Amino acid sequence: MGGDGMQATVSTRRRTGVAVGAVAVAAILLSACGSDGTDPGGGGTGEHGGEEVSSGGTDVGGEPVNPLFAEVGDCFSEFPAMDGTAILSIEVLDCDAPHAGEVVDSVEIDDSAVGLEQVQGEAAEICARRVPKAVDTERVDPQAQIFYWAPDPTSWDNGNRTVLCGLGVIDGKTTGSVGLHGA
Repeated sequence: MGGDGMQATVSTRRRTGVAVGAVAVAAILLSACGSDGTDPGGGGTGEHGGEEVSSGGTDVGGEPVNPLFAEVGDCFSEFPAMDGTAILSIEVLDCDAPHAGEVVDSVEIDDSAVGLEQVQGEAAEICARRVPKAVDTERVDPQAQIFYWAPDPTSWDNGNRTVLCGLGVIDGKTTGSVGLHGA
């Protein structure tokens, strides 16, 4: 079965003074996944693979969603494999249910970032800066790590410039939303 997907890799960075502790930045590259790479939405009410849902994943009870359509406030069941395996969907859950992570911020990358390595570098820096400001640090699991989802080359070529920043527990579960979105 062919097709584009997501690839995941991990890089670790040590930061001091970040309320969430040591920061491991997980890079999850978004691909077109058979879509045209259009804007995945930016909060509020949006479409998840043709299904209308509200931010926070509250209307999607474990439904598979194209990662290009994940939104700020969405919580998801599992982290994709961090071994470069293509990921075609994520399972979005209500944040009150046990989940691995939450998308807490979204940003558009400037078109001047032309190479995949530059996009990844910019995404890692942006999310490392923005996530601590986008979460309620008192609700953050001590094992939580910052992650980002960035366009892969195919998705980038299709016009996707959205980077999603999040926080999650790679080898465990947490409950409740940590994001300040909608607060």
